Amino acid sequence: MTDTHSSIHYSKNRESNGLGQEYWQIIVILANWFSLKGVVNFGGGWLVLSDYQDMLDMNKFSQVILWPLSRLATGCVLLVAAACGAKNDDQPLIPYAPVNLSLNLTNQEYVNLRFDNGAVSLPVQGPAGTAGVKGVIVVRQSQGVYLAFERNCPYQPYNACALVSLDRSRLFMRDTCCNSQFDLRGQITGGPTPRPLKQYSVSTQGNLLNITN
Repeated sequence: MTDTHSSIHYSKNRESNGLGQEYWQIIVILANWFSLKGVVNFGGGWLVLSDYQDMLDMNKFSQVILWPLSRLATGCVLLVAAACGAKNDDQPLIPYAPVNLSLNLTNQEYVNLRFDNGAVSLPVQGPAGTAGVKGVIVVRQSQGVYLAFERNCPYQPYNACALVSLDRSRLFMRDTCCNSQFDLRGQITGGPTPRPLKQYSVSTQGNLLNITN
């Protein structure tokens, strides 16, 4: 039986593969953590694992594991952020199109905007005015609070079928072409889209709801 106070040994060729000392320490600890005995090969460097009990000391654990892992975690966060940024950069932005709408909320065609989470879809050109690239969806959040979204899907917006519509359940919006989904606040809930729905400015004046960009 191995002496519980024996240390972990590294072979002399551990530096030859370019790994830093803290990374070797992590490898050894993780191997010992799972009670592995014997010799482990990693990237051309050999680790002779003698015993694991002396490495369970919390002070050593903090010095050898937590500090190096914090450095690794920082690197991972930066990589993920870069990857997310690359995903957004891969998708073109929705093109500009004028939005100038005026809705009389007393009209029967806008009856859905008289209750919370009610929504209506407006065509690009219609009685209310000009509605962006592919039309606008208006959602009532609460009394006097409305949101207006471009119907052009943020995922591959130049595709002819990139059109967001209110789902039949009237609980969310989605593009049936790419299957991107959005809640009634325009935030992503599913699908490949890298961005939420494009939102337009909304103001009220009496019974008139004005939407512009």
